[in-house]
Amino acid sequence: MEQLITKLQTLSQEHSQIRTDISVYEGGECTVPNVVRQIARLKKAFPQAPKEFYEILGERIKDKMIPDERLRDSIDNLIDNYHYPIPTIADVIGFDKRVKLLTYRDMVKVAPERPGVFEIYPKIEINGIKYWIEK
Repeated sequence: MEQLITKLQTLSQEHSQIRTDISVYEGGECTVPNVVRQIARLKKAFPQAPKEFYEILGERIKDKMIPDERLRDSIDNLIDNYHYPIPTIADVIGFDKRVKLLTYRDMVKVAPERPGVFEIYPKIEINGIKYWIEK
């Protein structure tokens, strides 16, 4: 019984290391001029939000090190799609675009339906594990 528990724990740890998706924004940089510019755009779009909202938002963006491109896309998304009077900080910093990561097992399953799939999907390595990115 102990061996089974140990094996299940090991499998659980291995499984938890396998990623299923990745942000398209990883590796970006958060610059002060862009944060100021994007918050100014948000203030124009949502003037009813209190001053404190924007102060805390700026702090959270800096602390989370949100890349410039992700912040710009987040603000664009809010301006284009937000329906309530005032967005929340989570609406800004929670925005992300992600792409699915496929394991070798996933690729083998897809291969019969898509010949040449291993050449079509870009391959990356994360923590020593190979993945293919579904575009």
